[in-house]
Amino acid sequence: WSVFTHLAPSDSANMLRLSRSHIRPGGRLFFSAFIDDNIEEFDDRDPENTLTYAYYSRRYLESLVKAAGWNVESFAPPKIEEHTSELQSRQS
Repeated sequence: WSVFTHLAPSDSANMLRLSRSHIRPGGRLFFSAFIDDNIEEFDDRDPENTLTYAYYSRRYLESLVKAAGWNVESFAPPKIEEHTSELQSRQS
């Protein structure tokens, strides 16, 4: 899911908790989020457009994940080349 990039922490916690009942035991949840380890927990980067860019520190997001009963198996930062290609194809 990419929805976490647009959720406040309380909503992210609820989404993580609710998804547990919809995924079979042993199943996995894949999602993306904006991460910035220069912040303490959470930052809404564009207050005029609420939750357009919802950033989390990795530590804080992982604490939300674990509190909802999930385990973090892997964490992969984005590959800038992929995002650049996507932007170029949209502009063409």
